[in-house]
Amino acid sequence: MPPPFDGTEATPTTTYDERTKTYVASRVVVSGDRAICEHVGCCGKRTTNVWKVVGGAGTEDSELLTQMMLVIERCPSGALTYRLEPDGEDLEPVLAVGIAVTADGPYAVTGSVPVERSDWPAFEARNRVTLCRCGRSA
Repeated sequence: MPPPFDGTEATPTTTYDERTKTYVASRVVVSGDRAICEHVGCCGKRTTNVWKVVGGAGTEDSELLTQMMLVIERCPSGALTYRLEPDGEDLEPVLAVGIAVTADGPYAVTGSVPVERSDWPAFEARNRVTLCRCGRSA
């Protein structure tokens, strides 16, 4: 039997930009926030992953670069983003406003829906975010 639900507020209250680690490659800048990652494995495939592509020479290969950007756009939690210019805006897919329950996983919230903690004002509105519903994660 799983432990009882623990509703203690644990979500970081800092901004995405304050929490991210940024990886600069020759043709793309990738940012990642491991604190909000749901670890569903969307950031990779059998032969490679985002970290190998951006950390190596993978961004010189246009097909591999395109595949990496598509993988980042499918990141359900929004933990990964990319931009083409170091000072540019993050490029994200246009997502409709919605909230969905994923199978054996978190709520998936899209379309910049405002999210609040009980003890904090609204977080920055993000294009996509996931909300734990098990009570055992941070």
